[in-house]
Amino acid sequence: SGLFGNSSLPLGKCHGASQRVAGYVSGLYGANLSGSDKSGMGVFSLNNFIELSYNSLSYAALLFLLASGLSIIFGVMRIVNLAHAAFFLLGGYIALSVYRVLGTALWTLPVAMVVGGGVVAAVAVFIERYFLRRLGQDTVAQVLVTIGFAFIFFDTNILIWTGDNYMLHRPWPPTLPISRNTAA
Repeated sequence: SGLFGNSSLPLGKCHGASQRVAGYVSGLYGANLSGSDKSGMGVFSLNNFIELSYNSLSYAALLFLLASGLSIIFGVMRIVNLAHAAFFLLGGYIALSVYRVLGTALWTLPVAMVVGGGVVAAVAVFIERYFLRRLGQDTVAQVLVTIGFAFIFFDTNILIWTGDNYMLHRPWPPTLPISRNTAA
C-alpha cells in the first residue's frame, strides 16, 4: 500500500523523486505514465496538450490582469486595494447572471461581459469616492476598508450565487475536432 492507497511503490522505498511522483499519480488517477496505455496510444495526446496549453494561457492571462490591475491602482492612485479579486468575482457573477437571462445567442456573451464590467466599475467609483478618498494616504485604513469590502463581496456572492461552479453553454457552434482520424 502506497501513500494514497493505490500506489505501486511502497512507503519508505526511494526510487528517485520522478519515479515516486509518477507512481503516486498513476495510483491516484489510474494513468500509465510510461508512455503508452493498453491500446498502445500515448497518454498525452495532441488534444490534451492543446487543451492544457489553452487553459494554462487563459489562467496566466487572468493572473496578469489581476496583477497589473493591482500595480496600476497602487501606482497611479496610491490606494492599497486588497478587494481587487473580489471586484473580478463580482463582475464575473453579474456577467453570468446577465448571460443566463439573455440566453445563449452569439451576441449575449459580449453584452453580459460589458454589463458585468460596467456594474463593477460603477461600484468601484462609488467606493473610491465615498470611502477611500476620505482616508487620504492612510494605508492601514485603506487596507482595512478594502478587506472589509472584499468580505462583503465574497459573502454576498455566496448568498446570491451559492459559491457553486457554473458552466456556460457555447454561444457559437462547437469547434471541429483536431486529431480525429476521419479516413475510412
